[in-house]
Amino acid sequence: MYALSRHPQGALVSPTKYLLGALSCFLAFAAAADEPTRALGLDEAVAIAVQTDPVAARFDALAEGLRAESTARGQLPDPRVRFGVLNLPTDTFELDQEPMTQVLVGVQQMFPRGDALENRSRQDQALASAERGNAEDQRRKAALAVRTNWLELYYWQRAIEVVGENEDLFAQLVDITRSLYAAGRQNQHDVVRAELELSRLADRRTQYRNQADVMRAELAKWIGPEHAARPLADAFPDLAAAPDKAQLQVQLAQHPQLLSSEAQIQAMEAKVSQARDLYSPEWGLDLSYGWRDGTNADGSSRADFASVMVVMDVPLFTGQRQDQELAARQRQAGAARLARDDRRRELLRTLDADYATWERLGERLSLFEQAVLPQARQYALATQQAYQNDRADFPTLVRARIDELDTRLQTLRLRVERAKAQAQLTYLAGEQP
Repeated sequence: MYALSRHPQGALVSPTKYLLGALSCFLAFAAAADEPTRALGLDEAVAIAVQTDPVAARFDALAEGLRAESTARGQLPDPRVRFGVLNLPTDTFELDQEPMTQVLVGVQQMFPRGDALENRSRQDQALASAERGNAEDQRRKAALAVRTNWLELYYWQRAIEVVGENEDLFAQLVDITRSLYAAGRQNQHDVVRAELELSRLADRRTQYRNQADVMRAELAKWIGPEHAARPLADAFPDLAAAPDKAQLQVQLAQHPQLLSSEAQIQAMEAKVSQARDLYSPEWGLDLSYGWRDGTNADGSSRADFASVMVVMDVPLFTGQRQDQELAARQRQAGAARLARDDRRRELLRTLDADYATWERLGERLSLFEQAVLPQARQYALATQQAYQNDRADFPTLVRARIDELDTRLQTLRLRVERAKAQAQLTYLAGEQP
């Protein structure tokens, strides 16, 4: 019979509750332990990389900083306050001795020239938009890198499996050649050749494992070693069909690199406006009040003083300063437009090349899946049957089996390369709905 324990507040607690709590902790721990073994799909890997990319986060932070700075730079400068005593006699230091002695309080407010406040704020807002474009471009680059690395890792892991299957086939060939040699139907060099090819396959599998380890390390850069250590999903990712080329070209206009370039142009145009502001005067307003103590000769109280002044600079000689500043800013804005145009041409060139690659890889993949691979398999089976019936020599059988292996790997490579080309199109045109 279970004993009841007493809670610190006096309530009785059943041991069953302890057992249930321990069981819950155990199940939670078991679930956490099983988490790393869950298969890693392509979409999940991309989501992890996009959410955790530090470079994109840095660009976002810069954008937020510039946005805050745009608000600050759009405000008037802080007013200046003056306080003091004027014309104080040094013999007595009395405030009521001399009629010109006064206690002065003043305030001065400067007003920037032209639309400088608005233009400075507009410049920082444009730079913030440029940084947001850089952040989005970095997220696209991270997604592209993860897709490329995931697909490469998928290829090498499946290649290891294909080579392993062929090792089993060549192990069977070793047994067949040994039995035929024991029956006196084949020479010993066929047995040695079969064993040699089996060793070569083992070496190839080791090379592929090395490539897989390298790609897993590359993937870990983007998603972390914990997720990169998880096994990949068995099924090849189901990628949505890419839009036609005309649609991709339309979507390319919204590429973050182009949007960032447009924002840079807007920032330079704001600097051009600031250069034009240099032709306007900067002025300030000065208000002061002077309090006087004492009385006049007729016994009346001395009147206080109030002062109002306006100060400004006068840009008279503009040839060597304002004119040159404006010319420099205009040329910089023109250079930013040229950089935008060059970036657009480069992106269009990349789109044309990648789309052509994607189309041709699709044609080759269809040919391999529908004709080349089935023919290679059929030829390998026919050659093995002919060898067993003494109608083909062993080197011919080896070439047929190796050719089938290479054809399977080529088909897998074409499938992966086409998916990588589509990933490049996704980087250029954005995620498809």
